[in-house]
Amino acid sequence: MIYEIALLPVRSEHIDAFRRAFDEVAPLLMRAKSYAGHMLAQGIEREPDRVWVADITYIRIASGFIYLAVVLDACSRKVIGYALSKRIDTPLALAVLTAAYRIRKPAPGTCI
Repeated sequence: MIYEIALLPVRSEHIDAFRRAFDEVAPLLMRAKSYAGHMLAQGIEREPDRVWVADITYIRIASGFIYLAVVLDACSRKVIGYALSKRIDTPLALAVLTAAYRIRKPAPGTCI
């Protein structure tokens, strides 16, 4: 089952797990931002919604692992889509791309 982070129920007993998860995810976001910055320095698109950068990472939780997929806009370096899943599979990738597309609504022919 795939969840968007905003839809996950937050319980008080899971706060520590979320903090640990953030500590594991923060380096992923920094790497993605660094990569996006490197691509921009090379002269790649300098307009929003022209180049998106995506990555998937795992987060250790008490019952095993969950997978976090993130899409960043290479120009603004902002997170524009994210999704969580218990499996690393096609529905996770489609969910994160759909979330990013719904949020940004790029003009036809300008992105991807």
